[in-house]
Amino acid sequence: MTRGAWRVVAVAVLLLRASAEAAQASAVSGAGTAAAADASRVLVMPFENADHDPRLVWVGEAVALLLSDDVQAMGGAAASRASRLEALERLHIPGGATVTLATTFRVAAAVGARTIVTGTVRMRETQVEVRARVFQWPDARLTVDATEQAPLAQLFAMVERIARRVAAGAMFSTDDVERTHPTVGAFEQYVKGVLAQSPATAISYLDAALREAPTFDEARLALWDRYDRQANHAQALAVVGAVPATSPHAVSAQFRLALSQLAMGRPSDAATTLRRLATTSPTAPVLNNLGIAELRRGGPGGASPGAELTALSQAVAADASDADYAFNLGYAYALARDGSAAVHWLREALRRAPADAETHAVLASVLAASGHAPEAARERELTQRLSSGYDTWAGRAEVALPRGLERIKDAAALVTMASDATTGAPGGSVAEMAQWYLARATRLADDGRDQAAAEDVRRVLFLSPYDPAALLLEGQLHLRAGRVREAIQSLTVAVWSDETAEAHVLLAGAHLANGDEAEAREDAERALLLMPGYPPARAVIDALPVR
Repeated sequence: MTRGAWRVVAVAVLLLRASAEAAQASAVSGAGTAAAADASRVLVMPFENADHDPRLVWVGEAVALLLSDDVQAMGGAAASRASRLEALERLHIPGGATVTLATTFRVAAAVGARTIVTGTVRMRETQVEVRARVFQWPDARLTVDATEQAPLAQLFAMVERIARRVAAGAMFSTDDVERTHPTVGAFEQYVKGVLAQSPATAISYLDAALREAPTFDEARLALWDRYDRQANHAQALAVVGAVPATSPHAVSAQFRLALSQLAMGRPSDAATTLRRLATTSPTAPVLNNLGIAELRRGGPGGASPGAELTALSQAVAADASDADYAFNLGYAYALARDGSAAVHWLREALRRAPADAETHAVLASVLAASGHAPEAARERELTQRLSSGYDTWAGRAEVALPRGLERIKDAAALVTMASDATTGAPGGSVAEMAQWYLARATRLADDGRDQAAAEDVRRVLFLSPYDPAALLLEGQLHLRAGRVREAIQSLTVAVWSDETAEAHVLLAGAHLANGDEAEAREDAERALLLMPGYPPARAVIDALPVR
């Protein structure tokens, strides 16, 4: 049987849950419909160069970047280019490919947007024609179809007029907003630098943009990104250090400056930069990286005793949803040999990311060092199921916890869009709330609204980190989105949490989707041991080559 056929079997296996989940959903009282996404969340896709005009190879992306910035300035919440590219990557679509409207809706779901803007660019003699079409997701309703024409030199004003139409259609502010722009020539070089595949070509374009417009700070940030990817941290630091404190991009610049200082082994300088930044922008990424800088410069018990714990605690308080912040705080407490606090925060991290092998490994080590051998052994067992990379130290009391596990937030963390986590939530006990969210997630998944379903599954797992039904559904959602590795992680934890024949068959299906025959056979055979004659398990065995 071909690998493609195995994938078909894997998908078929995953559908076995539908009837049981539907029954569970109908049994839960008080469940409401999913809250509608906020219409002010906007995804702008690159506009298509409809006639393949070589003069417009950069204009489609330029319009998307400008339109996103204008929408943001007018009160919307536009998905960043980085978020868009990440969503396309998860869907296995090249970033520069022309996508269908159906795929665009999938990208919108991935970034949490309700309003989607697509369009085309054309040359009409001496003028650029930009046509924008605005849709509302998930009903695919066209709300705006606007066309503007202007000479290329008036590109910024033309896009702003379109942005006002988008804002009016999405029902957020269209008040006048003062924005400064470089020359169109400098912006062209900038966009070409952003689009360039070759690092040398990108740097050449971005340097050209800065020569024409020395105060064009967005180009400096993009140039820093290129140097950082090449691990040329000295150049990156020099470029971003030129952004003045009065720039609208000063926070992003200073955050990147600290990242370069950390990468260059200068944690004291990074701590100074981040402390200064935290006085005006005490966001979770800033506070998190400040805590890491303090930890690396000598804590615990070093240059500033307790400073790392203070900053990391503030990061968790600023964003309680991110597993990395809770992990860093738990890890810092572990290094400070405060086992009780470390266990608490590591468990909090696992509420947010139950399949995080590294967190389980650190927790196993802390439990072992604290004399809780049975719990440490259980955590070590799950760590080994999730990953073989921690066998040398996870859960071994005689082995010191490794240094350097702290998780730095990169520049993309500053522009992550937040989502509403509680709209429509019921009251009641933790167990009742988890059950309510699970029922709603199941219905959303049945309706094909996978992004909303995934958000509710995360809420269930926050309330009940090892809920097997939620983990099974999360695995299914990952597989439907093509995230096979993530699916295997979720299903592995589900099997560890509650070993059932169904869970093993679902995990076997995930292994089939990953092309791993041996693992698929092992899980299918285990399912048959748990439930002799189980037809889905037998179907998996029959689909595999005879040994």
